[in-house]
Amino acid sequence: MVGKSKIIILSIFIFSLAFFLSSIVFPKRSLACHLGGPYTYYQTCSQGSYCSYNSGCGSGSVSAYDFAPDLGGCVMGYAAGQYYSASCVVSSTIPTCTCYGPEAKWYTVPSSNGQICKRRSGIFCIDGVKEGKWDSSQSKCVVCDSYGRETGYFDCNGEYSGNYLCESACGADDLCDEKFWCYVSGNLWCNDYCKASVCNSNNECKWFEVPSNCPSAGYIYQCYYSWRSGSGVWKWGSVAANDEPGESDEDGNPWQECFDGFDNDCDGYKDCADPGCKGVQNPNTGDICCQSDSDCPAYDPNTHLKMYCDPNTHTCKTKPSCALPEDCEDKWCCDTITGTKACKAQGTIISSGGKSYICDPPEGFINFSDENTNIQVNKKLTLLDLLINPFYYFLER
Repeated sequence: MVGKSKIIILSIFIFSLAFFLSSIVFPKRSLACHLGGPYTYYQTCSQGSYCSYNSGCGSGSVSAYDFAPDLGGCVMGYAAGQYYSASCVVSSTIPTCTCYGPEAKWYTVPSSNGQICKRRSGIFCIDGVKEGKWDSSQSKCVVCDSYGRETGYFDCNGEYSGNYLCESACGADDLCDEKFWCYVSGNLWCNDYCKASVCNSNNECKWFEVPSNCPSAGYIYQCYYSWRSGSGVWKWGSVAANDEPGESDEDGNPWQECFDGFDNDCDGYKDCADPGCKGVQNPNTGDICCQSDSDCPAYDPNTHLKMYCDPNTHTCKTKPSCALPEDCEDKWCCDTITGTKACKAQGTIISSGGKSYICDPPEGFINFSDENTNIQVNKKLTLLDLLINPFYYFLER
């Protein structure tokens, strides 16, 4: 027995000596760390509860790994979550649960963007410790600052400087990912914390001032709808740089600005209500913007009725009917006799109540009768009639 014990002691000594010498001769072998497992862990654990052969201590079991020492070298782990490990310990002849944790457990490969990633090395996994966030788009473990930017990245081969761009893995909004902080272009603004503000109908005419720690500090940008080459886009426009409002005010050039439903120059007036749209016509619908009746055509070319400016829509409208001679275009008469209240052309004959009437502007419709095939027109005798024919009055009678 003594001889066997000596052999065991000698074997342990030789192994320890060999391990020590290997760490000197082959220093890289001293980077001894790996992910052990997979093991079963628990989301919850009942400390001190009755158990039997390690059963009944935890619930919500998961399979994950943990850092463990050996001669494996450097290793990267990717966070699985905070879980418990449990054991059933016999105390005073009663088996009870002993819970450990919750402690961070790991996966051997990453599974999501922004997942915590960690590097460990050394015999006891306490060397080269570095923690970051997994950037799935670049497949690297990045180091983040408090602004949501990437300041560097690392792996088991070393550490590297970052690009200082906004990084979604670091908490930047997805729209700002891989963009410079204080970035503004088109309808996107990424502020100094890499948070996005999108110019759209929900933010119409809202504005912001660029923070003092940004390159363009002090500039004011406003959200508006702009037309270019027949198409409209939402855009953050720099007011300080006269980009917009100013570059494309709501002045009817192009005409779409007066009919798109937006306040293109952010002056509080939309479409035809904006004085700058006065007289602008929509080629598709024929609508004309106006501020007063004088901005509209005098009469409708189809109905020959008078036109006016509707104060509610600020568009030119046609009167639905006529009541007075001036409600109709020149050489047209207002038919108030038959009740149509429509404009009729000069010379038009209408009948009502057994009588006939003829349109004779500017008097309007006058009585018209046919006797012995001679047409007589009852109308007032004018000075012109007497000058042309001094006997007109007597002959007509």
